[in-house]
Amino acid sequence: SFALPQGRSRLVLSSLGEAGSVQVFGFDARGHKVLSTTVKVAAESSVGVTLDLAIRYVQLIADRPAVVAGFSTTFKKGVASAGVAPAIRSTRLPAVRPGW
Repeated sequence: SFALPQGRSRLVLSSLGEAGSVQVFGFDARGHKVLSTTVKVAAESSVGVTLDLAIRYVQLIADRPAVVAGFSTTFKKGVASAGVAPAIRSTRLPAVRPGW
């Protein structure tokens, strides 16, 4: 999840090798959901999604950690961009072993 600055925004979803799908949710400044879609990303490709001007917060839910995202926003005062990597979701703690 990430916040978007004011301006025209484009989200790009890219495969890290395997195909995957991502649920994309967009919320306005008041927290109302204004976008809800699922984007399929073919293996070794990218898909662009134009985001509505009202969207200020984006939530991404990927079916597997094989898809990454990036966004770019342009406004009269400049450009903002960032990459988004999949979050690690695990309820298992790593095994800690003594040194060899």
